[in-house]
Amino acid sequence: MNLLARLGYRTITPRELILYKRGDGVELPARPVLLTFDDGSQTVVSAALPILKSLGFVATVFMVVDRFGQPLLWDRERASSAHRLLTEDELKGLIKDGWDVGSHTLTHPRLSGLPPPDQWREIAESKRRLENVIGGEVTSFAYPYGDYNEALKNMVNQAGYQIGFATESGAGDLMAVPRRTIRGHVLRFFWRLHQALRMSVA
Repeated sequence: MNLLARLGYRTITPRELILYKRGDGVELPARPVLLTFDDGSQTVVSAALPILKSLGFVATVFMVVDRFGQPLLWDRERASSAHRLLTEDELKGLIKDGWDVGSHTLTHPRLSGLPPPDQWREIAESKRRLENVIGGEVTSFAYPYGDYNEALKNMVNQAGYQIGFATESGAGDLMAVPRRTIRGHVLRFFWRLHQALRMSVA
């Protein structure tokens, strides 16, 4: 994050990206970057927030809405793990610090493996419930595991989301924005940053 700041990058939110793409008069920084965290782990508050706040950066957290304050039960985590998800109050605290909040479904399933009624519930009900928690509109959605198809993109759009986030294989449109996972050595970070510069969102 220090390197991003020294290179002149400034963070934006999905809402700003949507307005910019719509031509609503929003000006983005010369070097914009959108930082996202999936799931809503408590480490977002304990580890990421202080670092980003010190640099004047904000980010977006995609919350698993049915699991507030509970252990992560995916990605090889066990119920006894010390890792837990944010509480409602912690999530509201992030919003006060300028962060954006999006949905990551109710229970973090692979959506393409569910029947359509269950897909719709995970997508639409998570939006409704998250909006009740934060007292505002939820405009962004992230597909668990980056698992999406055209039918799911249409469903996300019909549910009222204005932007959807995939992973590496995102199609590049506003309902399947590609993202780069950052991990490992700083040289790998620079390579991933170079790859991200070649992305475009229609």
